[in-house]
Amino acid sequence: MTGMTQTRLAPAERRYAAARAPRRPTGYRYPALLLAALSLSGLVTPLARAEPAIPMEDLAALDARVADVTGVPMGQPGGAAGKLDVRMRLARCPERAVIDAPQMDAVAIRCPSVGWRIRVPLVAASRRLPDAAAAPLVRRGDVVELIYEGEGFAATAPGTAMDDGAAGATIRVKTLTAAAPVTAMVSSTGEVRISR
Repeated sequence: MTGMTQTRLAPAERRYAAARAPRRPTGYRYPALLLAALSLSGLVTPLARAEPAIPMEDLAALDARVADVTGVPMGQPGGAAGKLDVRMRLARCPERAVIDAPQMDAVAIRCPSVGWRIRVPLVAASRRLPDAAAAPLVRRGDVVELIYEGEGFAATAPGTAMDDGAAGATIRVKTLTAAAPVTAMVSSTGEVRISR
Protein backbone atom coordinates (compact mmCIF):
# COMPACT_ATOMS: atom_id res chain seq x y z
CA MET A 1 0.00 0.00 0.00
CA THR A 2 1.66 3.07 -1.17
CA GLY A 3 0.73 6.41 0.20
CA MET A 4 -1.53 5.03 2.90
CA THR A 5 -0.48 4.11 6.33
CA GLN A 6 -2.24 1.33 8.06
CA THR A 7 -2.79 1.71 11.80
CA ARG A 8 -3.11 -1.14 14.15
CA LEU A 9 -5.88 -1.01 16.72
CA ALA A 10 -5.39 -2.08 20.28
CA PRO A 11 -7.57 -5.03 21.42
CA ALA A 12 -9.92 -2.76 23.36
CA GLU A 13 -10.39 -0.51 20.34
CA ARG A 14 -11.09 -3.52 18.13
CA ARG A 15 -13.85 -4.69 20.45
CA TYR A 16 -15.33 -1.18 20.47
CA ALA A 17 -15.18 -0.97 16.66
CA ALA A 18 -16.79 -4.40 16.33
CA ALA A 19 -19.59 -3.43 18.70
CA ARG A 20 -20.25 -0.21 16.74
CA ALA A 21 -20.20 -1.90 13.34
CA PRO A 22 -23.61 -2.29 11.70
CA ARG A 23 -25.02 -5.73 12.24
CA ARG A 24 -26.58 -7.86 9.61
CA PRO A 25 -30.14 -8.89 10.31
CA THR A 26 -30.42 -12.41 11.58
CA GLY A 27 -33.35 -14.64 10.91
CA TYR A 28 -34.50 -17.45 8.79
CA ARG A 29 -34.02 -17.29 5.08
CA TYR A 30 -37.22 -19.08 4.31
CA PRO A 31 -39.93 -18.03 6.80
CA ALA A 32 -42.70 -19.77 4.84
CA LEU A 33 -40.80 -23.04 5.00
CA LEU A 34 -40.26 -22.56 8.74
CA LEU A 35 -43.99 -21.89 9.37
CA ALA A 36 -44.94 -24.95 7.34
CA ALA A 37 -42.58 -27.11 9.40
CA LEU A 38 -43.90 -25.71 12.68
CA SER A 39 -47.53 -26.19 11.69
CA LEU A 40 -46.82 -29.82 10.74
CA SER A 41 -45.20 -30.36 14.13
CA GLY A 42 -48.30 -28.94 15.86
CA LEU A 43 -46.46 -26.09 17.59
CA VAL A 44 -48.23 -23.43 15.53
CA THR A 45 -51.82 -23.75 14.35
CA PRO A 46 -52.85 -21.82 11.28
CA LEU A 47 -55.67 -19.31 11.73
CA ALA A 48 -58.00 -21.37 9.56
CA ARG A 49 -57.83 -24.26 12.07
CA ALA A 50 -58.23 -22.22 15.26
CA GLU A 51 -59.64 -24.11 18.23
CA PRO A 52 -63.26 -23.37 19.22
CA ALA A 53 -63.69 -20.85 22.02
CA ILE A 54 -63.97 -22.24 25.55
CA PRO A 55 -67.47 -21.58 26.96
CA MET A 56 -67.41 -19.00 29.74
CA GLU A 57 -69.48 -18.75 32.92
CA ASP A 58 -72.50 -16.44 32.83
CA LEU A 59 -71.53 -13.70 35.30
CA ALA A 60 -75.02 -12.13 35.31
CA ALA A 61 -76.47 -15.47 36.46
CA LEU A 62 -73.86 -15.63 39.25
CA ASP A 63 -74.83 -12.09 40.32
CA ALA A 64 -78.48 -13.20 40.55
CA ARG A 65 -77.53 -16.29 42.57
CA VAL A 66 -75.50 -14.16 45.02
CA ALA A 67 -78.57 -11.97 45.54
CA ASP A 68 -80.63 -15.13 46.19
CA VAL A 69 -78.13 -16.46 48.73
CA THR A 70 -77.80 -13.17 50.62
CA GLY A 71 -81.51 -12.42 50.33
CA VAL A 72 -80.67 -8.76 49.69
CA PRO A 73 -80.49 -6.85 46.39
CA MET A 74 -77.12 -5.70 45.08
CA GLY A 75 -75.87 -2.48 46.66
CA GLN A 76 -78.00 -2.81 49.81
CA PRO A 77 -76.47 -3.57 53.24
CA GLY A 78 -75.81 -7.29 53.34
CA GLY A 79 -75.96 -7.63 49.54
CA ALA A 80 -73.20 -7.74 46.92
CA ALA A 81 -71.21 -4.51 46.66
CA GLY A 82 -71.45 -4.53 42.86
CA LYS A 83 -71.63 -6.66 39.74
CA LEU A 84 -68.93 -9.21 38.99
CA ASP A 85 -66.20 -7.79 36.76
CA VAL A 86 -67.07 -8.64 33.15
CA ARG A 87 -63.36 -8.80 32.31
CA MET A 88 -63.12 -12.06 34.27
CA ARG A 89 -62.99 -15.03 31.94
CA LEU A 90 -64.16 -17.95 34.08
CA ALA A 91 -64.40 -21.33 32.38
CA ARG A 92 -67.95 -22.65 32.51
CA CYS A 93 -68.54 -24.89 35.51
CA PRO A 94 -69.94 -28.29 34.40
CA GLU A 95 -72.08 -28.46 37.54
CA ARG A 96 -73.78 -25.62 39.38
CA ALA A 97 -71.19 -23.32 41.01
CA VAL A 98 -71.10 -23.51 44.82
CA ILE A 99 -71.85 -20.29 46.72
CA ASP A 100 -70.71 -20.37 50.33
CA ALA A 101 -72.57 -18.67 53.16
CA PRO A 102 -71.57 -15.05 53.82
CA GLN A 103 -68.53 -14.73 56.08
CA MET A 104 -66.56 -11.62 56.99
CA ASP A 105 -68.60 -9.40 54.67
CA ALA A 106 -67.96 -11.56 51.59
CA VAL A 107 -69.38 -14.53 49.71
CA ALA A 108 -67.16 -17.13 48.01
CA ILE A 109 -68.24 -18.59 44.66
CA ARG A 110 -66.32 -21.67 43.55
CA CYS A 111 -66.27 -24.42 40.98
CA PRO A 112 -64.41 -27.42 42.46
CA SER A 113 -64.26 -29.43 39.22
CA VAL A 114 -62.67 -26.60 37.18
CA GLY A 115 -60.73 -25.11 40.09
CA TRP A 116 -61.69 -21.44 40.12
CA ARG A 117 -62.80 -19.52 43.20
CA ILE A 118 -63.80 -15.87 43.49
CA ARG A 119 -64.69 -13.68 46.46
CA VAL A 120 -67.62 -11.26 46.20
CA PRO A 121 -67.50 -8.40 48.73
CA LEU A 122 -70.75 -7.50 50.46
CA VAL A 123 -71.95 -4.07 51.55
CA ALA A 124 -71.32 -3.97 55.28
CA ALA A 125 -74.53 -4.60 57.16
CA SER A 126 -75.28 -1.70 59.43
CA ARG A 127 -74.44 -2.82 62.91
CA ARG A 128 -77.24 -1.81 65.18
CA LEU A 129 -75.98 0.20 68.06
CA PRO A 130 -77.57 -0.85 71.32
CA ASP A 131 -79.83 1.64 73.04
CA ALA A 132 -78.36 3.35 76.06
CA ALA A 133 -80.86 1.50 78.25
CA ALA A 134 -80.28 -1.91 76.59
CA ALA A 135 -77.35 -3.80 78.07
CA PRO A 136 -75.27 -6.02 75.80
CA LEU A 137 -76.36 -9.65 75.85
CA VAL A 138 -72.92 -10.75 74.68
CA ARG A 139 -69.60 -9.23 75.70
CA ARG A 140 -66.26 -9.47 73.96
CA GLY A 141 -64.45 -12.65 75.09
CA ASP A 142 -67.66 -14.45 76.18
CA VAL A 143 -68.07 -18.07 75.14
CA VAL A 144 -71.23 -18.19 73.02
CA GLU A 145 -73.30 -20.86 71.33
CA LEU A 146 -73.21 -20.34 67.56
CA ILE A 147 -76.36 -21.65 65.88
CA TYR A 148 -76.22 -22.14 62.10
CA GLU A 149 -79.72 -22.54 60.59
CA GLY A 150 -80.66 -23.52 57.07
CA GLU A 151 -83.59 -25.10 55.27
CA GLY A 152 -84.55 -28.09 57.38
CA PHE A 153 -81.45 -28.20 59.59
CA ALA A 154 -79.67 -26.46 62.44
CA ALA A 155 -76.15 -26.98 63.77
CA THR A 156 -74.50 -25.58 66.87
CA ALA A 157 -70.89 -24.96 67.77
CA PRO A 158 -69.08 -23.12 70.54
CA GLY A 159 -67.42 -19.81 69.74
CA THR A 160 -65.84 -16.75 71.32
CA ALA A 161 -67.42 -13.32 70.85
CA MET A 162 -65.03 -10.75 69.40
CA ASP A 163 -67.43 -7.80 69.92
CA ASP A 164 -70.05 -6.64 72.42
CA GLY A 165 -73.62 -6.90 71.19
CA ALA A 166 -77.21 -6.32 72.25
CA ALA A 167 -80.19 -8.24 70.85
CA GLY A 168 -80.22 -8.01 67.04
CA ALA A 169 -76.66 -6.65 66.77
CA THR A 170 -74.24 -8.23 64.30
CA ILE A 171 -70.96 -9.32 65.88
CA ARG A 172 -67.88 -11.30 64.90
CA VAL A 173 -67.44 -14.75 66.43
CA LYS A 174 -64.26 -16.85 66.43
CA THR A 175 -64.92 -20.59 66.13
CA LEU A 176 -62.62 -23.55 66.67
CA THR A 177 -63.04 -24.82 63.10
CA ALA A 178 -62.90 -21.65 60.98
CA ALA A 179 -59.63 -19.79 60.48
CA ALA A 180 -61.41 -16.46 60.05
CA PRO A 181 -64.13 -15.13 62.34
CA VAL A 182 -67.75 -15.47 61.20
CA THR A 183 -70.42 -12.78 61.37
CA ALA A 184 -73.51 -13.66 63.41
CA MET A 185 -76.51 -11.89 64.94
CA VAL A 186 -77.06 -11.83 68.71
CA SER A 187 -80.34 -13.57 69.54
CA SER A 188 -80.21 -13.94 73.32
CA THR A 189 -77.76 -14.05 76.22
CA GLY A 190 -74.76 -16.14 75.14
CA GLU A 191 -76.40 -17.15 71.84
CA VAL A 192 -75.70 -15.95 68.28
CA ARG A 193 -77.25 -17.13 65.00
CA ILE A 194 -76.31 -17.44 61.36
CA SER A 195 -79.32 -17.96 59.13
CA ARG A 196 -79.12 -19.11 55.54
